[in-house]
Amino acid sequence: MPETLTGLIERVTYHNPENGFAVLKVMVKGRQELVTVVGSTTSVSAGEHLEATGKWVVDREHGQQFKADELKTTHPASAEGIEKYLASGAIRSIGPKIAAKIVAIYKERTLEIFETAPDFLLHIKGIGKERVKRIRQSWQEQKEVRKIMLFLAEHGISSGRAVRIYRTYGQESIAKIKENPYQLADDIRGIGFKTADELAAKLGIDRNSPYRARAAVRYTLQELASQGHVGFPEPGVVEHTTKLVEIDQLIVEEAVKAAVQEKAVVRESIDGEPWLYLTALHRAEVGLAQSVQRIGSASPHPMPVIDVEKAIAWV
Repeated sequence: MPETLTGLIERVTYHNPENGFAVLKVMVKGRQELVTVVGSTTSVSAGEHLEATGKWVVDREHGQQFKADELKTTHPASAEGIEKYLASGAIRSIGPKIAAKIVAIYKERTLEIFETAPDFLLHIKGIGKERVKRIRQSWQEQKEVRKIMLFLAEHGISSGRAVRIYRTYGQESIAKIKENPYQLADDIRGIGFKTADELAAKLGIDRNSPYRARAAVRYTLQELASQGHVGFPEPGVVEHTTKLVEIDQLIVEEAVKAAVQEKAVVRESIDGEPWLYLTALHRAEVGLAQSVQRIGSASPHPMPVIDVEKAIAWV
């Protein structure tokens, strides 16, 4: 049964922006010592409030820690937390000294000032128009990231996958997912057709959507490939796909045509019957045949001549 842990992030021990992996030191109410929390998140800063869902584990090297499946962070509410947050470098162009000056004046209203009246920062010594511009830009970026992470979390996408989605699509993440959630299966490691299909259902995507049918055709070919079929007769692919997604056969046939036109799938005639291949597998199949042909037709042959009689005797 998953547990929930909440607290204030005192220190970000480690954070990899590429995959989101983070090691955090968190102050938890009722505990004297800081708690180590590990998990994935797009961005994190000291001073933020943390809500983590996961379980306690004992690491052989680092001891007890809370391993989080989900990490959610929110802006700090206290002046002390806000100063720690700003001093951590969460907002570009603000270091510890500037953070202390800003919070000394605006206290708990500091983040509200960033949101509604950033030009008020010009009253603080050391902050000019150019710095305010950078602060405003960084603040807006942080807001967008949080908005995207919240959207993904609300639709059941784990923190780790959400990080990969944001790293791939950036500020356009929500728009791209709403337009075609099935694209995730092609672009994001760890997300397959079934996950994308569940997300599409939550977003209200029509189950007869051509996007769904095209993704299902590729998924069918992937499933057949896992059974050892590099290619498969087109009628069989259509039949498998129709059963998989339970939509009209004509929609699947149109999806096959579209996938071929988009070059996501290759159609090749074998003994007068159309076969379908995933493009990468077809490229590998053709490339292997070409290599064998090149080696076989080389003159002189690249392999040494074998005296069959002597070889048999040796064996």
